[in-house]
Order: sequence, then C-alpha cells, then structure tokens
Amino acid sequence: MLALASILGTLLVVSVILTLTDLAERRLVAEPVLIARVVSAKRLSPEYVESFVASQAERLLQRG
Repeated sequence: MLALASILGTLLVVSVILTLTDLAERRLVAEPVLIARVVSAKRLSPEYVESFVASQAERLLQRG
C-alpha cells in the first residue's frame, strides 16, 4: 500500500512541476512576452527596440 502511495505521490509531484514549468515558459520567457518587455522598457533607445522587435518578428515568421 505504501508503494502505491509513493508512486501516486511521485506522479503528482511530476505533474505539478511540469504544469508550473509550462506556465512559467508561457508567461515569463515566451518570445512575445520578451518582445513586449523590451518595447515597454523606458531606458532603451528607440533604435534598439526597433531592431530587436524586427529581428524577433523575423525569427517568429521563419519558424511558422
């Protein structure tokens, strides 16, 4: 019985870790999120923001 509980507990922990990893990836490090952060940063020059957004947009378009 203890072995079954251990297996179920392990599956639950792995599921929670995978769910949190997916959530963090979509909300923190996804390319559209990074682009939005760069665009909204106030201390960056407009030229840098423009070149960064253009390069990231090109990468996204190439990936499909």
